[in-house]
Order: sequence, then C-alpha cells, then structure tokens
Amino acid sequence: MLASLLRILTIIRKELLVILKDPKSRASVVLPPLLQCLIFGYAASYDLDTVPYALVDQDHSATSRALVAKLEGSGVFQRQATLSQTAQAVPLLDKKQVVLTIVIGQDFERNLESSGAA
Repeated sequence: MLASLLRILTIIRKELLVILKDPKSRASVVLPPLLQCLIFGYAASYDLDTVPYALVDQDHSATSRALVAKLEGSGVFQRQATLSQTAQAVPLLDKKQVVLTIVIGQDFERNLESSGAA
C-alpha cells in the first residue's frame, strides 16, 4: 500500500515538473482556473431575492403570528400556501411551487417562554 502511494506521488511530481517546464503547458494549468474564478465570482450569486414557502401554523398564537409577520416583512419570504397539515406540503414541494415549508408546532409559544427554544 505504501509502495504504491510512493509510486503515485513520484509520478505526480514528474508530471508537474514536465508541465511547469513548458510555458504553454504552464499557461494551460494556470489560466483556466483563474478565468473560472473571475467569471463565476461575478456570475454566481447566493443572494436570495424571493423564497416561496408554505406555512403550517399549528399554534395560532400571537408569537407565531409575530414570527410569520417578520418573515413576510423581510421582503424575501413569500407565502404561497397556508396549510393545516404538513402532509399537504409534499405536492407543493414536488411541483416546486415552494422551496420551504415552515411548521410551527402546537406548543411553540409555551416552549419559547419556558425554555427559550422552540
């Protein structure tokens, strides 16, 4: 196992030396990754503009309504459906009508007040 690893490392070293000696090969190793970094750095964006979601509010408390109001007030999250059961979200997710389902459990407000986590 160790002998084969050493052989592989030796071949890698030999190939790198051959590539780095030739200016054309050197450019073909350096330029494509550099160009990809520049192009993808401007083209790919992880900024969220709109997030369509479905809501399952089983608590119906003032705290859960405040949470939903903050989500909708952000301008990013857009409610597409209000559901009574989590199973109703599966077709919406499958059809890609929503990308997220927010489920607020029955004891949301009580758990939040008692332990700080819900």
